[in-house]
Amino acid sequence: MSDLLEKLLNRNTDDETRNNALNEVKDIGLPTNKTERWKYSSLKLKALEKKSFAQTDSPDEIDVSNLPQLDYTTHLRFDNGSINFDDSVINQGVDVTPLDTSLLPMHDYKKDKDVFAFLNVSQTHQAWHIKVSNDQSIMLSTLTSNNYTGISNPQLLIEVERGATLTLYDFQNDSGNGFINLLQNIHVNQEASVVHIINKDNHNSAFLQRCDVDVDSNGQYKCYVLDTGGSFNKQDVNINLTDDNASCELHGAGVMGDKDHSDWKTTISHMHPNTNSNESFKVLADGTGVGCFNGRIHIFRGADNSHSALETGNLLSGDQARVNVKPELEIYAEEVTASHGATVGQIDESSMFYLRARGIPEKEARAMLKYAFLAEPIENIKDSNIKEHMLELLSKKCSKLQG
Repeated sequence: MSDLLEKLLNRNTDDETRNNALNEVKDIGLPTNKTERWKYSSLKLKALEKKSFAQTDSPDEIDVSNLPQLDYTTHLRFDNGSINFDDSVINQGVDVTPLDTSLLPMHDYKKDKDVFAFLNVSQTHQAWHIKVSNDQSIMLSTLTSNNYTGISNPQLLIEVERGATLTLYDFQNDSGNGFINLLQNIHVNQEASVVHIINKDNHNSAFLQRCDVDVDSNGQYKCYVLDTGGSFNKQDVNINLTDDNASCELHGAGVMGDKDHSDWKTTISHMHPNTNSNESFKVLADGTGVGCFNGRIHIFRGADNSHSALETGNLLSGDQARVNVKPELEIYAEEVTASHGATVGQIDESSMFYLRARGIPEKEARAMLKYAFLAEPIENIKDSNIKEHMLELLSKKCSKLQG
């Protein structure tokens, strides 16, 4: 077993489910550059072997000044890996209870050989089951303090019951130098709908997240992403359209500044006829930043009359910046429509000339063009308050870029 796994496996248990997960961790081992889903990020794992992880006895105060000022009915905070909430803030219609880990989709983790999903199951001490029975909005914030060097494996199962509507604001703000391995499962029941906002703004911690979503008949899942970087972000989103008229959308923007590394892998599975998906993702890499995007559409045998579209645009700003992009279609059904496209380019010099000719300084002009390129996926958000908040964050990030 590698030195890194020995550091991360720091919790013993007599629970059968967790012991089975621990055995999977040992059998699978750490990914290498030959592991397809880790092809561009395995070196970041190697770098973690040099880190020392330890829980701080006296953690610094969590900085909450960056928390979005938005309206929500319930706020759940993971502070330095531990959940922080008062029963009084849980709104009627939201039920939060400890999670029975055996409810998680272990078969999917095994199929994907996802060592970090099994690591989470074997090590978690913060596992929660959230049931939403009516229209709700939940702020889920994952925060660390400046001196955080610990290891945390938070785990959530969110069930949105039939006909309910959930807006889930998933805000991640790391200020430390630890290891966060977040496992999420979302079940969108019949005729329910979920709007999932993922906003990453991280520092030196390794921040890994897997989100698995099941969408039932006439259910709808929409995900909007703003990833403004961090030393090492790795995110998997797996969406299963399991019944008639299930639909999903995923629109994202990732902006990687100097020394940032972010790796996104998305899979949308059309498992039943008459399902629909639409995905767009844009990545900008600046300085020595690295952005990775692998989007996959899988239309299963028998999923006739399904419709999907996948598009990704990528921008390089700087000689050392890198973008790795891979769109995929895997189709086993007939009478479907499916499309995908990918572009990689640099800032258009004619647009730069246009702005410079009107007296706009070069750095400001570049920031404007970067913002314009990345803003399109965010513009799809219907809620004006959330959209304006995320566009403001994007504008601030673009103004700080080097190139």
